[in-house]
Amino acid sequence: LEAMASGLPVAAFRATCLPEIIRNGSNGLLVPPGDVEALGSALCAMIADPDWSRQMGAEGKRIAAGYSCERSVSEYEKVYHRLQLVPRPVVRPKASLIKRPPANW
Repeated sequence: LEAMASGLPVAAFRATCLPEIIRNGSNGLLVPPGDVEALGSALCAMIADPDWSRQMGAEGKRIAAGYSCERSVSEYEKVYHRLQLVPRPVVRPKASLIKRPPANW
């Protein structure tokens, strides 16, 4: 997000949450995880076409503007709130597992 917010195109591995943020060919390039040759090729492609790189950088900056700490916290709060509203099944131990204390206890 920092590179995108600075208007730079991004080349990254298609892993974790990156595919949700980077739109391949639009604001950056995604390559298979661990494929360093593909990553190198992606970087070379961006260097070879500065106009395309600037377009991806501008699109990345537009996308990054929609992210903030405040928005992230707000989204997490919504999830937690929804989880609190979801009824949870009551788990009761099986009667055969309940051990009663001896009568003389």
